[in-house]
Amino acid sequence: MDNNYLPFDLETALKHPERVIYRDGSKPDEWHYFPTKGGLNLCAIFNGGAYWYFSDGLKAGEESVNNDLFLLPETKTVWINLYEMPLTTGGNAFWHPTKEEAEKHRSPGRFACIEHTIIINNTDVK
Repeated sequence: MDNNYLPFDLETALKHPERVIYRDGSKPDEWHYFPTKGGLNLCAIFNGGAYWYFSDGLKAGEESVNNDLFLLPETKTVWINLYEMPLTTGGNAFWHPTKEEAEKHRSPGRFACIEHTIIINNTDVK
């Protein structure tokens, strides 16, 4: 699989539709699930066209193409305090869940506070 994409999982996609993407990283303009329709029960709209999919995200009639559906992994933004010299606590970079927390816990010698996005769940798509 490309990048850090996860296999398409219908349950997760329904809860987090913003994470649905194509293999190439682009996003459908919209997508719909039709639970009463057998087989091809997902329809994605992209660039004015409608494309049908099986509930596992595979495009109808094709194998492993750029139009298969995947999920972006769950991510979290953290703020990292960077120091030139290791602190007595044993490191020179410490992350915090919010910018406010990073500011609150800054120590002398910090030369930067950077925002960084981390993948928090790349194996369990639920």
